[in-house]
Amino acid sequence: MNGSGKNNRSLENRPLKGETTGFLTERRRKFLKTPVEERKDVFGEGNTNQYNMRIKERAKQAVRDLALVAYGMPEKEVREIFDVEDMDLLLRWVVLKVGRDKTPHAVYFRALLQAIEGALNYTADEHLERVKIEVSLHPYASETRIGLVIPDDFK
Repeated sequence: MNGSGKNNRSLENRPLKGETTGFLTERRRKFLKTPVEERKDVFGEGNTNQYNMRIKERAKQAVRDLALVAYGMPEKEVREIFDVEDMDLLLRWVVLKVGRDKTPHAVYFRALLQAIEGALNYTADEHLERVKIEVSLHPYASETRIGLVIPDDFK
């Protein structure tokens, strides 16, 4: 093949030797790190719309893929992949952005908590304990970790 055509499109996400990437290309990471109000100036209106659409599609598939990883990998590897710091970072930003919006299941963060509670209680008989998650209106100390600037974790 002469190097053109559909096969070259997949090279965009292929890491260089010794390098790893997630589902985002470096260009898409740069896009997401750019403040929302500056994106159309930096990337152009059409590109901004394309980036938003493609990132959304890939992110939804990546979440489904991560659920499959959690399902299909041995427990030890799942604990390494979904460590507390990374899960904390992900859930904080998701809940920060979505907040208390309604979903078909309940208030967004409460729906997440109910899913966690249900998963923990799925094996309650094995552990001889049940978990009950309650929502408190009292803030806790680590709430201030999230600001409006790009956290070091993303740089």
